[in-house]
Amino acid sequence: MIKIIMDILTDENFVGAIFTSLSFIFVGFILRRKNIINNNGKEFLTIIVLKIALPAMAFSAFMTEFNSAHFIDNFLVFIISLLFYIIFIMMGHLVLFKIDQSKRIVISIFMAVGQLTFFSIPVLKTIYSDSYSKIMIPANMMTLSFRLILYIYCYFAISKLKFNKEKIKFTLKSIFLNPIMISMAIGLFIWVTQEIMPKVNIDDEYFSIFRIDKTLPEIYMIISTAEKLTTPLAMMIIGCILGEAHIKEAFKDKYSWLIAIARTIIIPIMTLLFLIVLQMVNIINFDEYTMLNPGPLASFIGFTEGEVKGLSNKYNIDFDRIKKWYDGYYLNHQHVYNPKAVVSLFTLGVFQSYWAQTSSYESIHSLIQMKA
Repeated sequence: MIKIIMDILTDENFVGAIFTSLSFIFVGFILRRKNIINNNGKEFLTIIVLKIALPAMAFSAFMTEFNSAHFIDNFLVFIISLLFYIIFIMMGHLVLFKIDQSKRIVISIFMAVGQLTFFSIPVLKTIYSDSYSKIMIPANMMTLSFRLILYIYCYFAISKLKFNKEKIKFTLKSIFLNPIMISMAIGLFIWVTQEIMPKVNIDDEYFSIFRIDKTLPEIYMIISTAEKLTTPLAMMIIGCILGEAHIKEAFKDKYSWLIAIARTIIIPIMTLLFLIVLQMVNIINFDEYTMLNPGPLASFIGFTEGEVKGLSNKYNIDFDRIKKWYDGYYLNHQHVYNPKAVVSLFTLGVFQSYWAQTSSYESIHSLIQMKA
C-alpha cells in the first residue's frame, strides 16, 4: 500500500496533472480578478463544460471492450462510494454535535461531498490518459452516487423542503435528465450490449455497430475533441470562483479551516483506512498483476497449451504447426499463447503474424515483422 502511494506521488503524470490544474486555476483566478472574464463569461464557460465537454467525456469512457467482471467491479465502486458519502456525512454530524443544527448540516456536507464533476474527473483524465476507460468508467459510477447524494440529501437538507410529488419529480429530473447522465447512460448501454449487437468487421476485428470510435471515427473525433476541453475550462472556472471569493475572510473563519483540514487530510486518510480494511476482507484488491509478474493470473493472460490443443482438435488444425507459429510465453510454469493470434487463427483459418498487430510500440514493430 505504501509503495502504491509513493508511486502515485512520484508519478510524472500525477505531478504533471496537478501542475496543469493549478496553472489553469491560476489563469482563471487572474482573469476573473482583472474582470477580463466577467460573471457572464464564467457562466458561459460553465455551460460549455457541463453541457458539452463533460458529457463527451462521460460517453467516451465507455468506448472500450465489455467485460462482465469489470461491470461487477464498477457496480461495487458505485455502492462503496455511496456508502462513503453516507458514512462521512453521519460522522460530520456526530463530531459537530455541539454546533447549531443548520450549520452542522452544511459543514457536514462540505466535509463529505467534494466537487467530483468539476475537479476530480478532469484531473483523473489527465493522470490516467494511457488507461482512460479503466479509470473513467468507475469515475462515472462515482458521479452517479455523487448526484444521488447531491440532489436528494443535500438539496432537501439545506433547503429544508419536505418530500412531495413535485419535489421528487424535480429531484429525479435533476439526477437523470441532464447532459452528463444522459451521455453516461447511452455510453453504458453501448458498453454493456456490445456482445449482442450486430457486428462490423474492421481490420479483421469485430465491433458493435454502436462503437462509433471504431465504426464512425470521423464522427467520434468531434466527441473526442470536445472532451479535451474539460480540464482547462473546468480548472479556469474554479479559478474564476476563487477570484470572486473573499479569501482573507475565509482564512479568518474557523469553519473554513475545519472543512479544509477534514477534506484534505482527515477524510482521505479515513478513506484509505476503509479501503485497507476492505482489502483485508477480500472485498477489493489493490494487487497489480502484469505479464512480468502475473502471480495467480498467469493462465488468464492468454490461452493455455491445453486450451489450444482442445481448440486444434475442435477446428481440425494441426497443433504442432500452431505451436511452431505461435509458441507463446512461459509464465509461472504456465505455457500461455497470445490470445489475439489464437482467436484470429481459429476465426480466419490462416497462419500469419497476428501477434505483431497487438503491439503499439513502433520501435520494436519492425523487429517483430522481421522475426515473423
